[in-house]
Amino acid sequence: MRCRWQSPCSLVFPGIPGDLSPDITNPWFPLVPGRKLYYAKVTPDGVERITVEALDETRSRMELLSVPGELEPQTREMKDALAALRGAWQEYIEYMTGSSSKFDEAEARPYLNRIGESWQRFRKGHKQATRLVSERM
Repeated sequence: MRCRWQSPCSLVFPGIPGDLSPDITNPWFPLVPGRKLYYAKVTPDGVERITVEALDETRSRMELLSVPGELEPQTREMKDALAALRGAWQEYIEYMTGSSSKFDEAEARPYLNRIGESWQRFRKGHKQATRLVSERM
């Protein structure tokens, strides 16, 4: 199968998604499922203890965020926008690899517009969340 990758496709970051893996293979910091790491910190209120356990499941960084209540709408918007962005990129990649004909900008424009719109939604949610966090500091 021949791909029609041209300049609009150069927005695809090298190594994504094929080179990413949930498998961490650092021999100096093995994260075998079930391994527990214990941390303690002395604070004015006493000793704060944290236990971190390596799980055998994979979650995105967005799923792991612990968000204060007032940031929930922005966080939800960012998650939705990222899901839309992933879907838009997937549709575009399928379109690009689905034909061996020459790249047609007019034909590709709806895919590229969806990518841009999703990115702008994410940026808007991120900007609002950043503003709220800055106000709390």
